[in-house]
Amino acid sequence: MPSMSPRVLLRSTAAVMLGFALLCPSLWGEAPSSSPRVLTSLWQKHVAAQLTGLDLSWAGHTVAITVAPLASGGDHRLLVYDLLGRELWTTTRELKILGVSLANDGQYTAIG
Repeated sequence: MPSMSPRVLLRSTAAVMLGFALLCPSLWGEAPSSSPRVLTSLWQKHVAAQLTGLDLSWAGHTVAITVAPLASGGDHRLLVYDLLGRELWTTTRELKILGVSLANDGQYTAIG
């Protein structure tokens, strides 16, 4: 059996622990609620395009979305918003943008 590098082993262990914690609400210190909580949105944006990617910064202060045009021939866009829904940055590309990822602090964005 091939040996795993310490970095891969550490990430794998962290992923298993995180998955276990998310799937076992009793570990959170609260009993699961019998009735769902009401969620309210902080802001909304209407975009006449198809959503192809979405990511939040670790603290949730920055959100990035990628959208594709509904009709062929349009530009694909990346839109970055802050916690209050204010547009921080936008760009367009002629090529398809199928995914987006934000750095933990929201300062860097990668698209693919």
